[in-house]
Amino acid sequence: MTLPVTLAASASLGTINLWLGLRIFRMRLRDNVLIGDGGGDLLAGRMRTHANLVAYAPFQRAASGRCDPDMARVAFLVGWAALIAAGVA
Repeated sequence: MTLPVTLAASASLGTINLWLGLRIFRMRLRDNVLIGDGGGDLLAGRMRTHANLVAYAPFQRAASGRCDPDMARVAFLVGWAALIAAGVA
């Protein structure tokens, strides 16, 4: 059984997750912040965005994996996965 929409959505969310993590890592190195947000609103916002992706990505993958074998809903799945990815990035 192939799950093309689920696999594509998982790959895109994984790429966005890596990108968000690298942005936080670079900012932490630049500002010498090891723990917490260092009192900066920008770093706190980036950390919150990354945490939201990590929290909601498994639900998206589970839901799309459940609906993907039913090929009648492919347009819905593609739109929903794009909406999730756009909302996070």
